[in-house]
Amino acid sequence: MKEEAETAPHSPVYFRIVALWVVCEAFAGGIMHAFQVPFSGMIVSALSVTCIILLAWHVPGRLAISKACFIVILFKLALSPHSPPTAYVAVFFQGMMGQLLFNNKKQFRLRAIVLGFLSLVESAVQRLLILWLVYGNSFWQAVDDFLKKLFKQQSATSYISWIAWGYIFIHAIVGIAVGIIAATIAKKSIEWKQYANLTNNMETKIPSLDRKSSPLLKPVGIVTWLILLMLFIQSLLFPSNSILSGNKLLHILLRALLIILGWIFIVSPLLLKLLQKLLSRKKKKLDDQFIQVQKLIPGIKNIFLQSIVASKNATGLKRIKLFIKILLGNILNP
Repeated sequence: MKEEAETAPHSPVYFRIVALWVVCEAFAGGIMHAFQVPFSGMIVSALSVTCIILLAWHVPGRLAISKACFIVILFKLALSPHSPPTAYVAVFFQGMMGQLLFNNKKQFRLRAIVLGFLSLVESAVQRLLILWLVYGNSFWQAVDDFLKKLFKQQSATSYISWIAWGYIFIHAIVGIAVGIIAATIAKKSIEWKQYANLTNNMETKIPSLDRKSSPLLKPVGIVTWLILLMLFIQSLLFPSNSILSGNKLLHILLRALLIILGWIFIVSPLLLKLLQKLLSRKKKKLDDQFIQVQKLIPGIKNIFLQSIVASKNATGLKRIKLFIKILLGNILNP
């Protein structure tokens, strides 16, 4: 009981881990893009899962993970305003699954593995669903037919199905590995006090949640989408007199363009506005914790960047291990 009281969702350790989660969601993706790191989306998901597992181990308080999840989404909305709504769905899914799984520390490693598995598989399925919605069955059937001709196969085997299942399988294996590694990191991280020697710069300014309207709502974008929509509908209703040709590939591309532009110019901004209103109400209930995390984010971001530099003398897997030790050593033992 005493240990849990010390690590309740109001402790310094809690706020530092939540701030690290925010940095992973809002900044790490941009950093990895700058360094041209492959599979950055998978890595960001793995980092988020690791932060949840760190919270579960170091802060086993009631509703600690779910509260942290809402705080992270609020900051993601402020710091990465152009992230699609699907990105917030992924964070929410990870946070809620973490809260459900880690109601206690029994079989901690198994719970971490389940969280990693479910989170990475959800990420993979979500991306595949988006691709299917955008391009439709016709496109994927065309790709499948092309692959069958390429490999001179006449069987009913679907290469696209195999590719999709393979993609999910890779994410599942990575998720299991992330759960095992993150559980080990959580248990050992408190021992890395000797690495707590980085300076903590708190000068970076955090932007407000009150953002201006997205430039994606400009009338020109909506008008372009409406024109394309009318052309598409006209080609379906009056195929013989269609302004567009009857080319199947052209229709597939037009469908994809309609969905992408509709998402960018109409659906995504409206969903983000709705999400902002819903989260603003939640922010009032978490205002004190929100402010505490806001104060810590610049310093955590600075430690994250310093840890990358401080681990440069090592290479490969050794550098990754050293980076983790320096990062968590300074965050958990400032």
